[in-house]
Amino acid sequence: MVKTEMKKEDKELRELWKKYIDKSVYRVISDEYTQDIKKNGLNPRKDPFKRIRPKLEDLFRIVLKLEKQKKIICLDWKKKGLVKGSYAVMVTRNDLDSPFIDFTPHLRMALQFKKQWRGGANVTNTKSLCRGILRLKVKLTEKERSLIKELLEWTEKKSKYKNRIISIKGSSRYFEAAYFQHFLGKREKKEYWASPYGSFKHFKEVVENYGIKRYLPFFKEEKFACLRVKKRIPASEIIKIV
Repeated sequence: MVKTEMKKEDKELRELWKKYIDKSVYRVISDEYTQDIKKNGLNPRKDPFKRIRPKLEDLFRIVLKLEKQKKIICLDWKKKGLVKGSYAVMVTRNDLDSPFIDFTPHLRMALQFKKQWRGGANVTNTKSLCRGILRLKVKLTEKERSLIKELLEWTEKKSKYKNRIISIKGSSRYFEAAYFQHFLGKREKKEYWASPYGSFKHFKEVVENYGIKRYLPFFKEEKFACLRVKKRIPASEIIKIV
């Protein structure tokens, strides 16, 4: 009787794993990096913003200085609405400092990002901050004006590349050690949960430890989450890039 119940439970779990885990998860990339990724895979330690970072920090300082003077830049982040320049600076800095590669299990989110953030979120935010400063028509030094001009030219160049979507199986072992970022807000003390993605064996262990109920709303796309991968993913794991 017990063995029968266990087999039934395993069968139900495997069906859930097949439905929600053993399918594609997605990452949006700029076509600028496609050939390198096809050859070398995805490496969270590779920083495409390393050279430009000091100039971005100079821009951030201008934004924060102006906000202290009550000259506030606002960015339209669609569903999130209008956000202050200081908030955009905080989010962009966090992104630049994070040694992760983010994936979404939701295709509609990947399609939305592909359409909305040409060249990537950091490039788009930089462009918006520069344009926001110019719209304020505040007095700038020659150095500040030159910086904004240079960064706008940089963002224009980056934005010429179209975005593409990478697909990798959610059952890949590289997602087992990922962070499951759940975005549940201030009520949740921890931003990350154990990742249920990876092999069926791993999925079963996570579900037995934490329960399936906490993950189901995310699997069903009632709530949004992403997978933050901290290890290099070889090119052989990529299913397709479109």
